[in-house]
Amino acid sequence: MIDRPAADGTLPKLSPALLYAALVAIWLAIYLPGLGRVELKGEEGRRAMPGIEMLESGDWLVPRVAGRAYYRKPPLINWAAGASVKLTGRRDEWGIRLPSTLGVLALVLATLAWSRPALGTQGGFCAAIFVLANISTMEKGRRIEIEGLYIVFSGLALLWWLRGWSRDGPARGLWSRWLGAGLCLGLGLLIKGPLHLAFFYAVVIAVLACAGELRELRRSAHWVGLVVAGLVFAAWAVPMLQRAAGAGVTQTWAEQFTERVSGREGDFQFGRYLRNLVFQGWVNFLPWVVLLPLAWRRGATDGLPPRDRALWRGLRIALPVAYLAIMLVPGSAARYALPLLVPASVLLGLMLRAGWNCVPAATPKIWSGLNAILLAISALAILALPVLVPRGDWNLEHGMYLGALALAVGAGFWMRRWSGPGTPAWLALGSGAVMAALSIEFVLAVAARVDGHERLRPLARQIDATVAPDTALYALDPDSQPAFFYLSRPPRYVIRADDLPDDARFLFVPEDLLPRLREGGRWDVAEEVVRYVDRGGRVLLVVRLSRNR
Repeated sequence: MIDRPAADGTLPKLSPALLYAALVAIWLAIYLPGLGRVELKGEEGRRAMPGIEMLESGDWLVPRVAGRAYYRKPPLINWAAGASVKLTGRRDEWGIRLPSTLGVLALVLATLAWSRPALGTQGGFCAAIFVLANISTMEKGRRIEIEGLYIVFSGLALLWWLRGWSRDGPARGLWSRWLGAGLCLGLGLLIKGPLHLAFFYAVVIAVLACAGELRELRRSAHWVGLVVAGLVFAAWAVPMLQRAAGAGVTQTWAEQFTERVSGREGDFQFGRYLRNLVFQGWVNFLPWVVLLPLAWRRGATDGLPPRDRALWRGLRIALPVAYLAIMLVPGSAARYALPLLVPASVLLGLMLRAGWNCVPAATPKIWSGLNAILLAISALAILALPVLVPRGDWNLEHGMYLGALALAVGAGFWMRRWSGPGTPAWLALGSGAVMAALSIEFVLAVAARVDGHERLRPLARQIDATVAPDTALYALDPDSQPAFFYLSRPPRYVIRADDLPDDARFLFVPEDLLPRLREGGRWDVAEEVVRYVDRGGRVLLVVRLSRNR
């Protein structure tokens, strides 16, 4: 059995360099296998296509969806997608999703590095594992969606502020921590707007109040940090607003804020609202949310240094208050609370930094036992995978994944042998190996079977086979169409039928817009060559055009 950690929370027999290497290894196993295996899902097309259009047009100021300016969201997610395609040379799902996975890696490494002044090496490592191997991070970090990078920048802002507050105290380091936090908050504004400010200040105000240091918010460094955040956002917003004068951008932002607060008119469903509040909201924080109630045990903060006690109590106040404040809003969704992942992980890391002093005696044995059960299941899955994966689908990539799976299972059992009840960091490392094994198994057993359920790639292949390589495909006001991502050549967007050139031959058009095509008697449909029904039930067509004389 490994000795218990020293008083400063350092880990015996594990240097910080090895801890960072372990985090990178787990990240590689969870986030990279099969990253480009599944076609675009959900809102990924709406985030990826504007980035592709920016890359092709050279206009990085105004995002565009299907040829129309898109002002509902800031463009950092689109910049990331376009820049990734440019730098990697890969215009595919892997290249598009890479920024989210790299963002998770940056956040995880920063969690260990920047939380060590507050949590020690052991607590910081546990917090990093909690961020890395969390169900919502694993989902959003493998997609090009707003929430993935939103978690990253909101988390980086809080971690940087916490690093300075814990290390330098109330009198020193004010400018460093507030300028760094302001920069991260400004980048968060360029992802989704100001919602993350509410979570950031909920934690900061609660912690400062418990420490008796609220006067920090009156210091010049704090206000300059806010100015920095505003300047980062203004660097894009000001020139964009100047170009879009008269386009009603601020009105669009106001309408979207109203929708988020009160919900869309006629769209409120009490059942969904209640499900988000009492179920889906906390499911996003699995599996580690099961440990959080231990933070409220009687006497949990007894014997802690004053600063640790203030941090603990501040987080205990901020987490439920911020969660309820956002989830009780009628127009809210469970994903809006995801920026609370990092402060929740910090609280768990603080709980575990000194070993098992604040948790029930049975906790380490239960944790170790769960690791063993899940690792045993993963070991059995290695034997079952040749049966689950069709023989014809096996290739070198599958063999590499299988080898990584065996390595993860073996490492998990080795960690359990060395830790026993052991230190929390060893058990967290074992849980990381478990999550890595489960992730690889998902890629091998589940993702290998998705081809028969794909919709976008087959549609793109059908369109490419219909439209000759030297013939342009036009699209009449199609809104966001993720299938366009897979076309060998992008379509040319037109807003009105009158904008079609005389030599136009093929047109992608929603069926409900066919009357607009025939207005004026200039165009008609000679032949319907492709018919497709999207997930929302809208019928989409590719037609051969007939020009009326």
